[in-house]
Amino acid sequence: MKLERELNAQEEKRMQAMVPTQQHGSHSLGYAILAAASLIGSALLVSVDSTYSLLGMVVVLILLFLFIRTSNVGIR
Repeated sequence: MKLERELNAQEEKRMQAMVPTQQHGSHSLGYAILAAASLIGSALLVSVDSTYSLLGMVVVLILLFLFIRTSNVGIR
């Protein structure tokens, strides 16, 4: 009985430690998807107006920075 309670407590601690890692992965994946979509949108806007394309590239750079920052959080 005591061994079973100890094993259950350790399993709960392990599960709590795994949850934050999974959340960081989903954030970094979201930033990567948004950066890719913004890059495609910026490429399409080159033919319309280069000002909008440059603004889109700034958004892409910001999203890439956020992607790198959130993907490195799980490594530390």
